[in-house]
Amino acid sequence: MRSKITAVCLMLIVSLVGATGILMAQDATETPTPEPEMPTLVGVTWQWEYFADAMQETEVPTPPDYTITFTDEETFQAKADCNYVLGTYTVDEDANTISILPGPMTLALCPGNSLGNDFVNHLAEVVTYSFTEDNELLLEAPVDTGTMTFSAQPQVTGTVTYLQRIALPEDTVVRVQLQDVSLMDAPADILGEQVFVTDGKQVPFSFAVSYPQSAIEENHRYSISARITDGEGKLLFINDTLVPVITDENATSEVELILVRVGS
Repeated sequence: MRSKITAVCLMLIVSLVGATGILMAQDATETPTPEPEMPTLVGVTWQWEYFADAMQETEVPTPPDYTITFTDEETFQAKADCNYVLGTYTVDEDANTISILPGPMTLALCPGNSLGNDFVNHLAEVVTYSFTEDNELLLEAPVDTGTMTFSAQPQVTGTVTYLQRIALPEDTVVRVQLQDVSLMDAPADILGEQVFVTDGKQVPFSFAVSYPQSAIEENHRYSISARITDGEGKLLFINDTLVPVITDENATSEVELILVRVGS
């Protein structure tokens, strides 16, 4: 009799284990695998790392000196060594084609080994873009005439807002800066900046300030700050507290900058 009871108990245990295994397998199959985050062309500061064509391969010695940032309005701003370039671009996301048209450029005299002119000329020849498995951006000229390889600079992201119920004029300018504030008795070094006109939009404003990773030192202190001015440059709002970022385990994403009214 005991052996029959034991056998029945064993059968029940095996059945329960099997059922649990089935349920676990069902749960595993029902849990969706998160999609990997895809890089985007717009809103990222891309720094030039490498160039290759049929005749040569060039590793860019100072990538943070050669950057390009594409905006939603089909404009771009670029740094070409010691000069700055503005321009426009058109893109077909379905065909991965792009046309870059450099515009006004500053005319500072860069060092003799500068790649500034090469950088701008290569950009003007680009016809397609793509992303690698390592999230690098490739800008390619026609038929093996050159490929530019870019990596994305890290960013501090967040929002700018204020608590007063006051509407901003249409020509309001928002300026967000990432600064090295390690030295108390010296001006802060600006590592990154984003400036935009609000065009009638109101707070909160999202920001993403890129910075070169090579400029970050573990024993330094960094802060993010913002100011809002009207179209004539009159200061309207500013943050009055230090907002640390990047080092010392401080946040670099979803940072909320709450500004105070000037003269209130």
